[in-house]
Amino acid sequence: MPVLERETLLQTLREHLERASSGTGSLVFLDGEAGAGKTTVAGALAGASDGRSLVLTGHCDPLSTPRPLGPLRDIASDRVSGIGEIVEIEDGYETFAAVLDRLEHSIRPILVILEDIHWADTATLDMLTYLGRRIEPTKALVLATYRGDEIGPDHQLRAVLGDLLAKPHVHRYTVGMLSPDAVRSLAGGRPVDAISEVTVLDPYFYMGA
Repeated sequence: MPVLERETLLQTLREHLERASSGTGSLVFLDGEAGAGKTTVAGALAGASDGRSLVLTGHCDPLSTPRPLGPLRDIASDRVSGIGEIVEIEDGYETFAAVLDRLEHSIRPILVILEDIHWADTATLDMLTYLGRRIEPTKALVLATYRGDEIGPDHQLRAVLGDLLAKPHVHRYTVGMLSPDAVRSLAGGRPVDAISEVTVLDPYFYMGA
C-alpha cells in the first residue's frame, strides 16, 4: 500500500528513530481523524526499520471500563518484549520505572507503538507522562496515536499533552485526510467522484485509525 502524501511525515519519524538508535529517545503523538492513516504511517515506519529496531505494539480499546495498562499488557504478551514480568508489579510507579529501565538498557533501538490512546485508561496516561519526562536518554521512540477530534476539553489526554508538549523530546504531528488527487490515484482509474468518496475509498480508513 503506497503511503501517499505522508512522505515528509514518515521521513521525520525515521529521523526520530535514527536518533533513538544513537541513544536519544523521544515520545511522538500522532494525531488524526478516524481513517486519516495513522496506523498506516506507524506500520510504514515499523517496516522501514527493516529489523534493525525492536517493534512493540499495544492497543487501547473503546471499552466502557478500559483495561488497566491495556497496551502494556499487549506488549508484554510478546516474548521478545522482555517485560512479561513487569506488568505483574502491583505498584504502578515501580511498573513505569521498570519499563523505563527496559528502554534505557536495550541493545538495539525500540519502536513502541501505542494505538488509540484517546481510549486509554488513567494508568496508561500516567505511564506516558512518566516516560515523556524521562525519554531522552533511552534508545526508544514511543509513538502514540490518537483521534484529536474525540478528546473534549475535559479529556484526561488533554492534560497529558499540555504537560508533555513543552518538553524538548516530545513532539506532536497531525495526519491529514488524503487529497482528492491521492484518492483518484488509489482508486486506480475506477469511475468515482474523488471528492464525495474520499472517505469511502481511502484504504487507510479500512486499515484502522
